[in-house]
Amino acid sequence: MWLINVHSYALEEFLGEGETPPYAILSHTWSRPASAEVTFREMRGDLAFAQSKPCFMKIYNSCVIAKSHDLSWVWVDTCCIDKTSSADLSEAINSMYRYYRDSAECLVYLADVSYHQPGASRAKKLEAIGQSRWFSRGWTLQELIAPQERHFFDVNWDEIPWGADLLRTLSRAGNVAVDVLEHRHNLPNISVAERMTMASKRSTTRGEDMAYCLFGIFDVNLPILYGEGAKKAFRRLQLEIMAASPLDQSIFAWRGADRSNSGLLANSPSDFASTPSIYFPRYGRLVPFSMTNMGLSITCTLVDVPEEKDITPSRPNKKIRRVLAPLQCHPGANESSSFCLYLESMAELRFHINDKWLPAYRRVRCSEWKLVPRETIAHAKSETIIISEDKQLEALLSRLSMSSQLPTRIGNTREIVETT
Repeated sequence: MWLINVHSYALEEFLGEGETPPYAILSHTWSRPASAEVTFREMRGDLAFAQSKPCFMKIYNSCVIAKSHDLSWVWVDTCCIDKTSSADLSEAINSMYRYYRDSAECLVYLADVSYHQPGASRAKKLEAIGQSRWFSRGWTLQELIAPQERHFFDVNWDEIPWGADLLRTLSRAGNVAVDVLEHRHNLPNISVAERMTMASKRSTTRGEDMAYCLFGIFDVNLPILYGEGAKKAFRRLQLEIMAASPLDQSIFAWRGADRSNSGLLANSPSDFASTPSIYFPRYGRLVPFSMTNMGLSITCTLVDVPEEKDITPSRPNKKIRRVLAPLQCHPGANESSSFCLYLESMAELRFHINDKWLPAYRRVRCSEWKLVPRETIAHAKSETIIISEDKQLEALLSRLSMSSQLPTRIGNTREIVETT
């Protein structure tokens, strides 16, 4: 970890967590264009040039404030990461949440807020704070949650007075519950869907960063692969979350208005924008699920949707079966109902896994769910099924048009895909 000496502005590297001294950390939005920011190479190679750039003032003021708080070191993302080194960049992105969590204090600079305006009421000033661009950026979500101590500053680096009303403003504008802001240790106790909702209206300059900026929110680590695209990066994140939170089915409780048929994985955090508060059980009968190379394997109760038994234009002469698949999660404190997804049977496919034939499904009507009473679900039949993802399903149906049997593998289990 590289830190700035607040007295000399020199960068010094600290290799071990136990060797890192107390430091302040800056949270801000990057200036436009990004080249206006001071870089690691400029701080290391030409400090005089770095000091001549307008954005050096953020570094300077951070150091001044840190010194006034008896701290000798500051971390600033623009110049404390060697972005020309893929190894250094990957380490920093995977460690970012920890950097903010372990800081002595976080200095939040709101470059588009002028707090100390004569005659303006506290309420009007707080309203302006809530409209800051800082709340719209993906990376600042963890910078809001992780630090133990936060100090907010306006465009002139005048400190914004703290208070319960400011905390409520941060909660509303940041889409983060007050108890999480007060006690960051509560973050792992809320559902995956709720954490996704926090990020659902944020954005990043690079598409992949919308997944990478959430590593700390879900306590996962992954390789950084710029160029893979936003959807692939977010898919990798969801698979890692499933491995880290194997019983939290709220990860599937998204609604994509622009999707009709799909697998169970979302395309981006924005798919969770309309997801309400969701609770998942931490006791009782919890059923595991896992992703295979054919789709998600899951055991659940299936409730028939009679009105959906119809002929579909995309599959002529095929009767379709649509069902409701309950997730093991419920809205708020309402434990009497469960979220249910609409699934459609892919009658052409069956998978032979561990000596069992498993039916194939895909998600349909992705823009909606249905709340179903628990007593209705209690009498439904439980089945183990495979819910195929989009590309998996396309590949399977394409190959099935050429062959009636298709040998493949899931892990160490021999599988035969059979047409019906």
